Amino acid sequence: MTPNEFGQVRYGVEMYSMKEEDFFKMQCLNNKTMFGVFDGHGGKFVARKCAEYDWGNEQSFEEIFWKLDETLGPQSLNSGTTASIMMIEHRKSNDFRISLAWVGDSQILEIDMIAPVAGVTYLTSAHNCMNKAEITRIHNQWRARKFLEEMRLQTHVQNDLFQFGELTQQTFAYEKKLESAYERIFSSHLRCESPLLQRQLSLLEKRKSHKNEDGALALHARWLQMPQSSIVHGASTCVTRSIGDWDASRTLIPHPEIIERVVKRGNHKRFVIASDGLWGTLSLNKIAKLAYRNRDDPQKCATSILRHVRLECAQLNGVREHPFKDDTTIVIVDVIAAPAPLNPQRAECKSSVKWPWLCKLR
Repeated sequence: MTPNEFGQVRYGVEMYSMKEEDFFKMQCLNNKTMFGVFDGHGGKFVARKCAEYDWGNEQSFEEIFWKLDETLGPQSLNSGTTASIMMIEHRKSNDFRISLAWVGDSQILEIDMIAPVAGVTYLTSAHNCMNKAEITRIHNQWRARKFLEEMRLQTHVQNDLFQFGELTQQTFAYEKKLESAYERIFSSHLRCESPLLQRQLSLLEKRKSHKNEDGALALHARWLQMPQSSIVHGASTCVTRSIGDWDASRTLIPHPEIIERVVKRGNHKRFVIASDGLWGTLSLNKIAKLAYRNRDDPQKCATSILRHVRLECAQLNGVREHPFKDDTTIVIVDVIAAPAPLNPQRAECKSSVKWPWLCKLR
């Protein structure tokens, strides 16, 4: 979008690809613009498919994320992806509504570019095992799963849903969605003769009810190509929400967190959408300061941040030629809302130096 009386949206992108599992998406819609970063793990299949998806349909973010998980998960069991989506809507009031939806640890940072100093206005949470809210959700998920299993076996169960805390209804809704996805997959491939798919379905059946409530939080998965005795802790990822990852314990839900932000008239906000290659390398304060620079050119800003990530990795790893340990994607999006038109009378008052008391009379 070019600068005009309606405001401006501009962006810049920098990517370092080592495993080729990071993907970026920008899609122009009617009165909306979509940006997305997908950080794949266990392969690039799910991340690539999410980037190829048409995000312009009328479904809600929740419906899209669950649909992608159910469609892509069974096709590549040990592949998954984070997803961080930014949808910018230009409204008739000439401001912008920003919708952020995400799963995983690819985060979105908001900075106020008209503030006198660099500062973080908002930062999305990371869905990983260090997030206390996610740990609580996973434990509730396990307890809800156990409750439903006992209900199926018709054993004596105390019908007290409040034992699961405030997330009761949401937790059970997640669990039922996961079960429904499994049932549809198993029923649709019941007569399939493919040995590989049958092996995958057999694995899914074993992983379906896996739970472990004791000890430290750990996500488990058994890789298809490894010996039967080999167990990989952490599956192919350490995130607690993702699209895909059907090889892992199904506490990894694809349900996104969603929040709305508003860029009011006369404001300039800069958003940093990036994979964990950035957040795991530079401090939040450092990222905010770097993002505050090059205020007129988001592409130069993205280039500068990636250069600092490279320098930090080289210092930490002692390798200069290829210092990165992971794919890194950095997207800088500027949202600039046009200023409100000046009131002619107020403008006249401001320019009147000889008789400033006239302003009070008016």
